Amino acid sequence: MPTHILFVDDDPDIQRVEHERLQRFGYTVTTRSTAQGALDAYTQAPDAYDAIVADYRMPGINGLELARKLRQNGCGRPIVLMSGEQNGLSEYRGHVGFDAFLPKPIGGKELDTVLRQLLHG
Repeated sequence: MPTHILFVDDDPDIQRVEHERLQRFGYTVTTRSTAQGALDAYTQAPDAYDAIVADYRMPGINGLELARKLRQNGCGRPIVLMSGEQNGLSEYRGHVGFDAFLPKPIGGKELDTVLRQLLHG
């Protein structure tokens, strides 16, 4: 069974590009355009997703808050935070529960490499 990624970004172009890229690497991908949409999707089917990848800057709930809420809801899956803003965000890792940080724009195999490390050691 393919690894299922919940990918969250409010930019439809980034959603489309990363969805296609992740599928080429063999993942099943579900996209959401808001953190609340991702939280709802996870809450409805917590065992459906193997990892969550979320943008930091989104309207409403940002990626840090999404990671915090997912962890509060018992999510033990890897969470990758990505952002074009790198102002110390990686320092929050232990405090809010995301497992990796990737600066945007994400390189061709970079996300796949990080996901494989988190999911398979």
